[in-house]
Amino acid sequence: MTCIGNSGVFSMILCLFMAVGSVRADEYSDLITRGNDHFKKAEYEHAIASYEKVLDGGKESAELYYNLGNAYYKTINIPAAILNYERAIKLDPKDEDLQFNLKLANLKTVDKIEVIPTFFIGEIGEDLKHSVPLDTWGWMAIISLWLSAALFFIFTIVSTNAVKRVFFFTALLLFVLSLASFGLGYQKYNAVYTDMEAIIFSPSVIVKSAPDPNETDLFLLHEGTKVSVVEEMGEWNKIRLADGSIGWIPVQSIEKI
Repeated sequence: MTCIGNSGVFSMILCLFMAVGSVRADEYSDLITRGNDHFKKAEYEHAIASYEKVLDGGKESAELYYNLGNAYYKTINIPAAILNYERAIKLDPKDEDLQFNLKLANLKTVDKIEVIPTFFIGEIGEDLKHSVPLDTWGWMAIISLWLSAALFFIFTIVSTNAVKRVFFFTALLLFVLSLASFGLGYQKYNAVYTDMEAIIFSPSVIVKSAPDPNETDLFLLHEGTKVSVVEEMGEWNKIRLADGSIGWIPVQSIEKI
């Protein structure tokens, strides 16, 4: 890499950062390539080590988590496989291969949790939310709101009734679109960055009625089960299952998605 310009301290620092960034990018690419080669040779532990090094360096992608999940699945580490498939789905929720492999891994778990059914409209909203990138929802909300405001302003100054109606209803439609985009975008943001979900990593864990080992036993969960973390208190997490069941488990028994 050649840096052209003044020989000042700023230029030297800039060139140094560019060089380091280039080396790290090459290093990550090499680790991923090595991981893929190890996987093809059925050297799954080596593949896991290579992929984990990339993640330790702060790089992530749906494909990387997917490959890591596949490697863990091959080593019969089902909780780790499910964890990485779930992390991949957060980044790419519509990928069919990811969905299939996650279902395959979930078939090997002990606990079969019945999901609370959702209304038809709710299912459409979920599909729509995940079909559009988060940034796109934001831009749609902003642009629709600005267009709505502009059309409403035009509505207030035109005199022809027929034209006024067109501008009014178009502005109203755009305003509703802006609200819907904001709402779906906010839900997606929470799903990706705020909502805490986790996978049980302990072979089995007894769910308690309160954050105390001497409290009442509610039910038993096994490794690989997905839970939502709704509250944290010291060394305990309050969790909720897909069927609505709630209880407390030790922090060390789960790994957050």
